[in-house]
Amino acid sequence: MAARKINVRETLAAAEAASHAADEQLFDDRRPRDLALVERLFRRALALYREVYGPAHPTVAWVLDRIGFVQHTLGRLDEAESYYLRSLAAWKASGTPVTARVEITLLNLAVVYNTTGRDRLGEAVLAHYDPERLEAGR
Repeated sequence: MAARKINVRETLAAAEAASHAADEQLFDDRRPRDLALVERLFRRALALYREVYGPAHPTVAWVLDRIGFVQHTLGRLDEAESYYLRSLAAWKASGTPVTARVEITLLNLAVVYNTTGRDRLGEAVLAHYDPERLEAGR
């Protein structure tokens, strides 16, 4: 069976539109958040980005973090942890340098560990955290 050919430009445009709409819905304080919609939009963006980039790409990693953040906000801490770990694995597999976005994922994961009483794991994660890198990325 031949692999399905995709239009990269159209697929990326659709992924970026979904991701942007999710960010707007998540961070626009002028309207109530619809977290179910945000989750659907990020999942759509994730599927499209993976179609173009594969699983080991910084953009895929960042969308995994965003889905983890939604799960975290909804109180689904096990799911949030899973997405944060998958995000970090995608960053590592991509071979790209650590950025401010990686630092955010590390902080998010540490918060989940601390919230669930796993302070030692939270401390271990924070041992890799570099606040200067986070500030440089802003």
